Amino acid sequence: MRIRSHLVLLFLGILIPILAFSGVMLVVFNRHTRVATEQGLVETARALSVAVDQQVLASLSVLRVLAASEHLQKGNVQEFERVARMSLATQPAWQSIVLVGPDMRQVINTGRPTGAPLPLAGNLELARVVFATASPMVSDLFVGRVLRRPVIHAAVPVVRNGIPVYMLSAVLTPTALTEVLLQQNVRPDAVGTLLDRNKVIIARTRDAEPFIGQRATPDLMTKAQQTDEGAFRASSEGQALYAAMPEGQESSGGSAANTCAVAAGLGASVAVHGTRSDSPFSSHGLDHRPRRDSGRG
Repeated sequence: MRIRSHLVLLFLGILIPILAFSGVMLVVFNRHTRVATEQGLVETARALSVAVDQQVLASLSVLRVLAASEHLQKGNVQEFERVARMSLATQPAWQSIVLVGPDMRQVINTGRPTGAPLPLAGNLELARVVFATASPMVSDLFVGRVLRRPVIHAAVPVVRNGIPVYMLSAVLTPTALTEVLLQQNVRPDAVGTLLDRNKVIIARTRDAEPFIGQRATPDLMTKAQQTDEGAFRASSEGQALYAAMPEGQESSGGSAANTCAVAAGLGASVAVHGTRSDSPFSSHGLDHRPRRDSGRG
């Protein structure tokens, strides 16, 4: 009996340290895995934000060149429309080019035949700000008057003698911006999402169409607003997930609120999106469709 007791104690003396060591190693492994996952998500979110910013800034640069056109400076709108239609063919991300006058009416819209009647500016708020500040701007998501579907406008003023006389804008669709996100090769178990200042989804790397125009879920956006940069845990549709966003930075001439981020499920399954603030576009939700009160472009 005594020998058996000694053997049991000896066995426990060997087993307990092994179990304790295994437990510690498991905790350390899980912690390292979590850190690596978070770092990977943050890096991907940064890459998405940079890619979107580059696309928007490139569009604004081309628009500035067009806005300096001799035809516009001389008020030769018909000749400029010919140039605009030719330029559109060189910009695959653009759906159309729109020129708006100070009366807020569209003067040119390459989405319509030349000479066709044109409506008011698609986004009156955007037009007013551009005319008032003579600064480039990027809109939130809204439903275009001509296209009658969700769009984003990148716009610049056409200045003559120091006074804005027109607003020139390029129409970007969620499809074009989704392509920008997809080119960043987001990991298979994660989803990247782009949102506007109103936290409405503009683009998404997976199953984008049903989510365009929907708002981010409250929990995800609350956590995102409390995080300057990095990864955090949140929930979406009852599922736990890791989300990450890059450091907020001014982009597109300080014109917009680009929220770009990535999220992955805490486990084998995938959750939803991601976010960022301060560029033109952020994560997942089910309560809001594109607003129609800001006009159509």
